[in-house]
Amino acid sequence: MSETPMNGLDFRGFLFGEELTKGHLQGATQQLAPEINEITDQSLFGRIWQDSKLSLRDRTLVMISMMASLGHERELGFQIRGGLRHGLSQDEIVGAIAQLMFYIGLPKTHLALRIAQEQFRAVAAENDE
Repeated sequence: MSETPMNGLDFRGFLFGEELTKGHLQGATQQLAPEINEITDQSLFGRIWQDSKLSLRDRTLVMISMMASLGHERELGFQIRGGLRHGLSQDEIVGAIAQLMFYIGLPKTHLALRIAQEQFRAVAAENDE
């Protein structure tokens, strides 16, 4: 990343892809409380995600672990796609999820692995197009 931070909305697109970002920004939050997206873009994507203390790859690995732990399916899918875009291998993602098994339990581990498999297939299909 450059030393000059990107605009938060642009950085969100860089992380997850323009299509996912566009779809997310057309949902209920944007329609009912757009200020939430503005604050998120300014603070989370404009500052925190671009902080130099962690690499983008490592930051994404932390987020995959967190979303798997919480059972946040949609967000986990975004983070897995972002991880693949920013240097994580499928094996590393699976390894991170497997590492969590004794801490988050089998149901969340199985769920996270199913989501990972779905994302791996979706990305592979997009790459074949």
